Amino acid sequence: MATLQHTDELYHILEDEICALKILPGEALSENQLCKRFGVSRTPIRSVLQRLEQNRFVQIIPCKGTIVTAIDTGVVDQLIFQRVAVEGMVFRDFVQSCSPMEILAVEHLYNMLLEAAAGRSDPENFDFNHFLSCDLAMHEYWFHKTSKEYLWEQMTRPQADYSRFIRPGAQRFDIATTSADGKQIEEGYNDPYGVMCSAYQNANGKWVIVAINYSEDVKPVNFQLDNHEQKNWQMYRTSDISSESLAPIGSCDGTTQLAPRSITTFMQK
Repeated sequence: MATLQHTDELYHILEDEICALKILPGEALSENQLCKRFGVSRTPIRSVLQRLEQNRFVQIIPCKGTIVTAIDTGVVDQLIFQRVAVEGMVFRDFVQSCSPMEILAVEHLYNMLLEAAAGRSDPENFDFNHFLSCDLAMHEYWFHKTSKEYLWEQMTRPQADYSRFIRPGAQRFDIATTSADGKQIEEGYNDPYGVMCSAYQNANGKWVIVAINYSEDVKPVNFQLDNHEQKNWQMYRTSDISSESLAPIGSCDGTTQLAPRSITTFMQK
């Protein structure tokens, strides 16, 4: 029997595949094939498909089946309008109150976004996941710094590449970054080409950490959460190497090294 947590995982797997065009618009989703793929009964699969329909990812046609919906350009135009309007106001609030170190942090994130966008002239080899990760990381930073996390969650819920493992309702926490000699490093300030980290705790209690290394060097990191209790992490990296885009890259106990110019997600096992 599939648990609620398992059903939630099934939903996000299919949502991610639809968003990444691994399942194309107009493609049919077979209940039988999904049951075999995930090793579950029809009941959780139907629950997942109904949830996908509520979020406009699929259409369930009686007596015919479930079809992945086409992209509605009218809705896309409205979403663009929403993002331009809201992000403009949030950024205005950010620049009115930000510190020099926060400006420098946004500058580094913006430079990473420009680098990721440079490959758009070659669509076949363009790493869209890396580009989207950089874009979301930059925007999420100033939403968080202006205490607009709820708005950010509502606007980015379908965009799951940067926050693929961060679920609705997760609580965000700042992480103190320390240098090799144990001194705390302010975000983007004392180490302007260093590491920026964010931590999230999902409703199920599991932690997710997103680490951005915007330097040209390998950076050692160590994460300690919950009164220094050791945890095991599955690592995923979005980089400018297409074969590594959101692919698992191993596991660690909280101590590892970040590749240069990379975004790495750590998911608690």
